[in-house]
Amino acid sequence: MRISVRVTTQARENAVIPQEDGTYRVLVTKPAVDDKANHAVIKALAHFFDLAPSLVRIVRGQTKKTKLVEIERR
Repeated sequence: MRISVRVTTQARENAVIPQEDGTYRVLVTKPAVDDKANHAVIKALAHFFDLAPSLVRIVRGQTKKTKLVEIERR
């Protein structure tokens, strides 16, 4: 499954918020430096979908606020 996410870094808490249009808003406390925010996004989405982080992968948008994420279901 592939989903579109909009990331907000340096938020007060980590959260995944489903949007009405089928996308997700992901809030992470980490800054967008040295890939820290991307790792936090993967961890937050894995927790939200109750999966191992190894099953979540950023396909497109490594350096952008809008990302395409692939979630592998087992």
